[in-house]
Amino acid sequence: MRTVFFLSFLFITCQSDNFVLFEKLQENSSDGQTIFYYKNKKFSGKVYKKFKGQISLEFELKDGRYDGFFKEFYPEGSIKKELNYENGTLQGYENNYFENGLMSETVNYNNGKFHGSRFVYWENGIVKEKNTFINGVLVGNTTYYYSNGKIRKEIKFDSQGKKDGEWIDYDVEGNKIKVEYFKSGIKLDWKLLLLI
Repeated sequence: MRTVFFLSFLFITCQSDNFVLFEKLQENSSDGQTIFYYKNKKFSGKVYKKFKGQISLEFELKDGRYDGFFKEFYPEGSIKKELNYENGTLQGYENNYFENGLMSETVNYNNGKFHGSRFVYWENGIVKEKNTFINGVLVGNTTYYYSNGKIRKEIKFDSQGKKDGEWIDYDVEGNKIKVEYFKSGIKLDWKLLLLI
């Protein structure tokens, strides 16, 4: 019995060195980054924040900077947001969720910038928007959808993030209702298109 008690005490003592409640931390922001301190030292370990007895926020720090997972929860306990940091910089996927548990958005980060595919969803699970980024620049095709899954708008960007190509709007039945043309960010007049 004493051995079990001693091991439990030892476990709790060790755990207290590896995590702290958010309210116990001090924040210092400079150069766009927040550094967290505990007892006047940069904290390394897990951080928890509670709301009405439930964990509302959980993340990891290394030398006071975000490093590792970051999770935010809805009041009833379901996941709201999860993402990852490396040395204070967003890296990897960020996933956001509706309260019903379905994903609301997913995007990839590389060195703190959007990089790769990004998807936004309606609360019914249907894709609302999809696009692509390269080092924070919106490139290629972006498509928006109605909540019934039909295409609402198709737009394009060149490798510099400038409007490029056909931009088309559709009504809810799928009929084209507006078409515009762009080249390297400049809107082209339909009369000029006839000359090209």
